[in-house]
Amino acid sequence: MRRATETLLGTGGRHRSARVVEIDASPGFARHFVKEGIDLGAMTFLFLLAVAQQSPTPGRAATSPPNREDVRAALARWWEAVDTIEVDYDRLTPSEDDDVQVVYQQYHLAKAPGGKYSTRAEHLLPDGGVKVIMNERTDGRRVYQVMTVPGSPDVTDYVNIMYSKSATDLYKGPMSDLLWIIMPGGRPLHKRLDNGAEFAIEPNESGEDDTYTIRFDDSGNGLSPVRCELDPRHDWLPRRVSLGEPPMYSVKVERYTRDHGIEFPAEGEVTLLNRSNARVSYRFLVRRLSLNEPVSDDQFGVPGVVTGTLLMDQTKRQNSVEGGSGARQAFMAKYRPELPSVGPPPSPIVAERAPRTSWVPTVLIIGSAVILGSLLYIRLRDLKTRAA
Repeated sequence: MRRATETLLGTGGRHRSARVVEIDASPGFARHFVKEGIDLGAMTFLFLLAVAQQSPTPGRAATSPPNREDVRAALARWWEAVDTIEVDYDRLTPSEDDDVQVVYQQYHLAKAPGGKYSTRAEHLLPDGGVKVIMNERTDGRRVYQVMTVPGSPDVTDYVNIMYSKSATDLYKGPMSDLLWIIMPGGRPLHKRLDNGAEFAIEPNESGEDDTYTIRFDDSGNGLSPVRCELDPRHDWLPRRVSLGEPPMYSVKVERYTRDHGIEFPAEGEVTLLNRSNARVSYRFLVRRLSLNEPVSDDQFGVPGVVTGTLLMDQTKRQNSVEGGSGARQAFMAKYRPELPSVGPPPSPIVAERAPRTSWVPTVLIIGSAVILGSLLYIRLRDLKTRAA
């Protein structure tokens, strides 16, 4: 039984009365309306109105699955809502007795508008020390590949400087577990759809919700195709990303968190094939997350430069030492005594640099010209002799 507002019109279109009536589908509903003095036309109108309210409307999201455009719009909304990212997360592996998960690597990721990115990873050593295994950042113009001193993770040994190819919607650098979820292959997923990625809806025979996937080739990482399984309940972020067939790498999100009302992956499992072609797995766990908060520019510049740090600047095609060339020897004596104290290596090879000049072709050309000239002289002399 439903309730509806009945408005009865008098002659000339004037409202005669208005009252709430019950719409009943029982056999006696017609007698009810007749008894109330309502004609059959009004009765039919109200009955059809009630049926229409109970029937699904064509084209509504509740009755038709989201299409490619719907999913693309949802992914774009998430991306545009995230201005900055700063997150710390751990990689965990089972202990020897498999009773607890122990942290063996720690990651820091930062992102800001203008193509600014920073990725740093540290490996925790059994003796309590820390080894920096990845430290790359870009300020939107240049990329800084940082190598720190072993045993002194905050002291920079040398920096390789190149022009950056990253942008707000494009990341060119080392990938990590979280980056594969929010920017698979270095691009947000709505941009992948714009560039022709395959979108599919895979029905589940078990009766569960359909599976929405985005699939594309990523030759730059050498592991194609990339398949992203989306989660409609969490802003359509991927809940699983796999690389290759069969998958050589797969990250699965098991829990999400929210910051400033924005969904973000918080915990999950990664499975991959190691160098021995054995399948291994580890977990990731977010320790700290900050979305849409200011991120210091220090995150994206050259860190930990001290007197004696070597700067290999490919954008200027030159090497330099902080504090002068003599400072490098003092740096090596202090931080790397196990290595010979030498000056800076030769300037890095740059693709557009002209090749070194060789004298061999020049000598051959000159020699050939001399021989050809001598033969020509002898020939002309013979012709003059015969003519005389």
